[in-house]
Amino acid sequence: MAGSDQEITNFRQHRLLFDAVRHGNWETAKTYLHQHPDAVRARIDISGKTPLHVAVSDGHLHIVEELVQLMTEEDLLTRRKDGFTVLAAAIEIGNISIAKCLIRKNKKLLSIERRSSEIPVIIAVRLNFHEMARYLYTETPEEDLKLRDNGKIGSFLISECIYRNHFDISIHLLERSPGLAIIVDSLNRSPVWALGRTIMNWTLAITCYTRQHQYHLQKYSISSQEAQLYKCRENYNGSRVLKAFCCQIDH
Repeated sequence: MAGSDQEITNFRQHRLLFDAVRHGNWETAKTYLHQHPDAVRARIDISGKTPLHVAVSDGHLHIVEELVQLMTEEDLLTRRKDGFTVLAAAIEIGNISIAKCLIRKNKKLLSIERRSSEIPVIIAVRLNFHEMARYLYTETPEEDLKLRDNGKIGSFLISECIYRNHFDISIHLLERSPGLAIIVDSLNRSPVWALGRTIMNWTLAITCYTRQHQYHLQKYSISSQEAQLYKCRENYNGSRVLKAFCCQIDH
């Protein structure tokens, strides 16, 4: 049977389970899984989702907690067709509680790449989920960020953090591993290059602000003190990153 035909058959076969999980009805899902225990790891829709993927994507923490108890650690590593694991799906909706539940079951999820170098903490940074990114950063194995792929994953993370103003993560990682500052990542860039581009953008923004200063004051009632505070904050964060880079140059 062709792959697409099999997927349609699976969806029809497990439609009751799919609907129960999607609507947060654990009692119905539990009864179905008692009768069909192997369905807990079956792909029950055409995008390749397991029941756990469905529960995660719809934000049903109570069902996620029940399902992970019925699954092995390896079951949690199953990917959707787009390469997303259940942890990546939790990041996609910004649900930290679900992410914590999944990581407690299997920490290997923290190291699985969706695409080249894109481990979960990087997905969170790129989606601008700051709190999620900070949590995942504290949980991600240190060797993944410092040593894996010759440091390219750590370099990738720092560059993404610089672009999106996650300076706390980039500074912390650079201070612990300054050598990452000059490593070229899978997108052919280094944190030094990323910071240079960011500083150029700051300079352009400040120049534009200066030219339109009176316009902003009149239309948006922005005080010069507020504008100066913003510029000082960005310059302070940038200087801390530069200081970490200088540690690499000195050595």
